[in-house]
Amino acid sequence: MSFDLKNLGGLADRLGDLGGLAGKAKELVDKLPLKDLLSDAFMKANTKFPSLGKFLDAAGVKTDDEKALKSMTDKGLDEFVASATKFGGWKEMLTAAAKEHLKG
Repeated sequence: MSFDLKNLGGLADRLGDLGGLAGKAKELVDKLPLKDLLSDAFMKANTKFPSLGKFLDAAGVKTDDEKALKSMTDKGLDEFVASATKFGGWKEMLTAAAKEHLKG
């Protein structure tokens, strides 16, 4: 049995591209306002809610501090995200929104 290894370089390049995308997504999460990151279009397509405001109200989130919201690690919020969206948790949802922005 033999293996054709000539395409491994391409695989390494693709893996590098994915790593770069993850880094860019994290940067975008840090820089982009939540209302832009989690746009109404994103919320409608990926959650049971028409907007970020309605989502946060239903989740019982009582802050509008961008930095606090982006860094939330509350287990209850992760459970709410898992039950009301296509995502397993809050950080996953933010990262998915950033990746969608990067794709254009």
